[in-house]
Amino acid sequence: MSPLDVVYRGDGVPVVYACSLPRIPQRVLKLSCLSTREILSLLHYLHHAIDVKPVASGRQSTHPHSTQVRKGYTSVAYSTQVLFFCIACLENIEPVYSYSLVWFINLFVASIKNSETASDVPTRLDNLYNHFIYSLYKNICRSLLEKDKLLFSFVLTIRILQGKNELDDAEWLFFLTGGVSLDNPHKNPAQDWLAPKLWNEICLLDAIPAFRGLREHVDRCPHQWRTLYDSTDPQEEPLPDTWDKLTGLKRLCVLRCVRPDKVVLGVQKFVISEMGEKFVRPPPFDLQACYDESSCIQPLVFVLAPGSDPMASVLEAAEAIGREVEPISLGQGQGPVAEALIARACKVHGDGSWVVLQNCSWRRPSLHLQPEAARRSAGSWDDSPDAIAATPSMTSVHRFLHNRSPRRVVHAPLRGDL
Repeated sequence: MSPLDVVYRGDGVPVVYACSLPRIPQRVLKLSCLSTREILSLLHYLHHAIDVKPVASGRQSTHPHSTQVRKGYTSVAYSTQVLFFCIACLENIEPVYSYSLVWFINLFVASIKNSETASDVPTRLDNLYNHFIYSLYKNICRSLLEKDKLLFSFVLTIRILQGKNELDDAEWLFFLTGGVSLDNPHKNPAQDWLAPKLWNEICLLDAIPAFRGLREHVDRCPHQWRTLYDSTDPQEEPLPDTWDKLTGLKRLCVLRCVRPDKVVLGVQKFVISEMGEKFVRPPPFDLQACYDESSCIQPLVFVLAPGSDPMASVLEAAEAIGREVEPISLGQGQGPVAEALIARACKVHGDGSWVVLQNCSWRRPSLHLQPEAARRSAGSWDDSPDAIAATPSMTSVHRFLHNRSPRRVVHAPLRGDL
């Protein structure tokens, strides 16, 4: 029996037989990352499902120690599943923002290999989590439009805080909606500068425990809040009196009530305070980095916005590493030509070349030929992914992106839209 063997009982619960305890942490982490079934409920898998049994040699039971070792991994397991469900909700913004579980697992496995090692489990898990979360941020940002990148950083921060139980649901709901009020019995104390809508929101915010007394303070000292209202950078200004003690989302709720036009800047400051400045500074487009993380069966798919053309970047990257580029514009009758180019790239060139399929229709079968050809010829083309450029509609592309898990790059002008 190997140092860590897994046998599934009839009820589907995995039983782990341990012969070498020092290797258990590494093997358990590897198993929990590579199993599709366990990743969605990783916390349950590590905390409840694994039953460590002693070996058949008659040695003393190792169950108490193994259980303690196993529980050391619950933190990263729980945090990882929170991140997956965070990115799973992005398709509500755009259907093309759809990410498969296979892609997520592969990215996590890459972080296991590339993150800094440590002799103790807590430090190792901190290194792994920090490396993975930034790797996830960089990879997701590549496939987002510029207008959605800060939104993703904000949602990522909120989900992490929710996972740690450090966020009040009532405050989060208020920040999203501003509350609902049919009638406000309280008179606006500053009608000359405070809009009725903002005053109504202040009264609704006062009903949340952390903000009790806010309405009375604004009513009693409107001139102090006028300073915040008139400021050119209200997100940087201190709040009046004891309200300056508010931090995080609470401070954003107050900013929403007084200066809603500066909420975006407030969100940016909030993300920096919680996650660090690098999470509001998306990395620039780097085709070489995309290439390094792809494979011969995982193509690069460029989802283009009007007016954008990635061919210059493709040619430059190909020249830098000595690759040939075979572009072809797909259309009626071009499928066999594209297939011939793919076959030539697989079989003729020992180091592989790039085939760029332009103007792709996501319903044409030629789009699916490249990965299949690569699988048949992986021996001669094992380090050369293909690049596919297309201008699809969002609804037609998201099924392909989710099921095939290619490396996506949204190529658009700055602040552009699809």
